[in-house]
Amino acid sequence: ARTRHLSTVSEILDELGGNEAVASLTGHEPNAVAAWRYALKRLPPKTYVILKRALKRHGCEAPDRIWGMLSEKERAS
Repeated sequence: ARTRHLSTVSEILDELGGNEAVASLTGHEPNAVAAWRYALKRLPPKTYVILKRALKRHGCEAPDRIWGMLSEKERAS
């Protein structure tokens, strides 16, 4: 199976079951997750490991920049 590449906060949250499912997964309130989707348009860095692992279980990946992090490739450019 091919890895699917997700590129937005909404794609990630939808893939992982929506605001309530991600809230449960990360220990945050659903309204906080909604703010990530609609206001911040990025994910908190402290959710990086748990959400990256969850995406991997779903056969997906997402760029580190969605968590406000630079990849080596982005840093070099």
